[in-house]
Amino acid sequence: MSFSNYLENYLLDHLFTTETVYVGYGSAATETSMTELTGSGYARELFGAWTLTGLPGDDQYVENDADIDFDTATGSQGTAAVFGFFDALSGGNFLGSVTLAELGQEDVNVILGTQITIPATKCICQLD
Repeated sequence: MSFSNYLENYLLDHLFTTETVYVGYGSAATETSMTELTGSGYARELFGAWTLTGLPGDDQYVENDADIDFDTATGSQGTAAVFGFFDALSGGNFLGSVTLAELGQEDVNVILGTQITIPATKCICQLD
């Protein structure tokens, strides 16, 4: 089944603006899971400020209305190459991902003192 643009836009709007979405980062992702970095201060962040953007009837997308700030690393975590979206603070369901490269950012070697921030309007999620 191929979804219409209307249904894709409705699902995006409902998920990101009415449900609880947690954002995390990791080294890699597939269509079904993400390898999250762990330890040294890493935690998913609850983020609820999303806006559906684009023209109705076209392929719309959601973007973050404000910066998404992760806690400062207290030690080495590895290389962050992807952001992932989940429905729980830990465990839960993996909803999807976007690579840092897709967002125009470089991978980040997360070491002591590193703080990852996704600037406002730079985290874009779209159904395809």
